[in-house]
Amino acid sequence: MKENLITKRAGLVLTILLIYAAVLTTIGFVLGTFLLLIILFRIVEPASWKIWLLGPFLTVAAAYILFVILLGNPLPKGFLGF
Repeated sequence: MKENLITKRAGLVLTILLIYAAVLTTIGFVLGTFLLLIILFRIVEPASWKIWLLGPFLTVAAAYILFVILLGNPLPKGFLGF
């Protein structure tokens, strides 16, 4: 039973990652990655809302600072412009 649940979660995660890859340039890195991480945090290891909001926010902020500000590498902006 537990293996079946793990297989279903793995399939769901793979499907979500494929959707993320398909829409990344449309919705942009910041929004897309934030939403992706919220979904993955909720699927993989359900936790309190503070963790599944704060974790993605800090991850996206760190990635943005590293790639855009420090390295000068542009990330997909999407329709919102960020």
